[in-house]
Amino acid sequence: MSDKTKKNNPNPGTPFWKSKRFIIITMVCIAGIVYGGMKYFSHNPYAGIPKRAIDEYKLGVAALEKNDPEQALSALLKAAELDQTFADAQARIGEAYFMAAMKHKSAKNTEMKNAMLEQSMVFVNKALAIDLNNGFAHQTLGYHAYEKNNLDEALRELERAETAGVHSFDLHTMLGYLYNEKEETAKCIEQYQKALEFRPADIKTLHNLGELFFEVENFKKASLYFGDLMKQDPNDNGVKANYAASLWKDGDQRKAKELFEQILSSPRTSKFKVFNSVAWVLIDKDVDVEWGIDLAQNAFDLKPNNIESLDVLGWGYYKHKEYGKAVDYLNRSMNIAPSDEVRQRLTMAKEKLDESLKK
Repeated sequence: MSDKTKKNNPNPGTPFWKSKRFIIITMVCIAGIVYGGMKYFSHNPYAGIPKRAIDEYKLGVAALEKNDPEQALSALLKAAELDQTFADAQARIGEAYFMAAMKHKSAKNTEMKNAMLEQSMVFVNKALAIDLNNGFAHQTLGYHAYEKNNLDEALRELERAETAGVHSFDLHTMLGYLYNEKEETAKCIEQYQKALEFRPADIKTLHNLGELFFEVENFKKASLYFGDLMKQDPNDNGVKANYAASLWKDGDQRKAKELFEQILSSPRTSKFKVFNSVAWVLIDKDVDVEWGIDLAQNAFDLKPNNIESLDVLGWGYYKHKEYGKAVDYLNRSMNIAPSDEVRQRLTMAKEKLDESLKK
């Protein structure tokens, strides 16, 4: 035997599976298989669920996203039947029944609505019996709480759903709304931004974010969101006015005035409506209260004693600290068509008027 052969196989009588090299290679392979398996199961929450059940589940979820509870139930019930331990399927059946209940509510069919709500809870409870922390089950519990006007409970359940890994446009928009009701602006903004990840062009969400950033005086971001809305409909004067107000507050008064003048000279809308809509933005957003009062007065001259101008003038004079005039106009508005919003502004104006008279 040559020296070279001796060097490569120092123990020719040792079986290859006992060699150090073979053992190391085997251990590496086993580790790779274990790691791959762990990765597969960590990214596959439905490992062990029959493929047919998963396919039906996906069809049901797609139907839910299309607001079609009947088709959703048809598929999801099959999924749950194929595997009764499929917690997500049970929970989404609960969601589908809740969706059906809301359709019956719109149709003013109270009996069917209540029956669907009961069925919804049956399947939500089945899901929770399988998995106490099931996110979709807690999401639907949040919907039930909101339907009962229990906003605190709704918020807790939807927070649990998000913590459990549920992320959807509906979940984040509802959380945004609930945080806004509790005046937790930062959390509200965060949720609406998450919602936009699912529907980047959603008009209501973009508008909400524009208003919220304006409220916290981040006018640059407010103008970005209102600007995105402008791209969708350049002829929407309401959006254009909010965009102009954001630019004004951000320091670009020249461009803002150009936009306001464009709105005021718009041939597509009546002068009366244009005067009032621009006046409201100028006053409510503290852009130029005196200009807003002048425009509202012009609208009032075109249609004396109209409720829109009375509301705008009342709020304008309140912002201008002319509380006597504010009370007068808001009182006249309340006499024509009472509303909670005007009543609240009238109360504020009366309080300020009483304070000023005591000085």
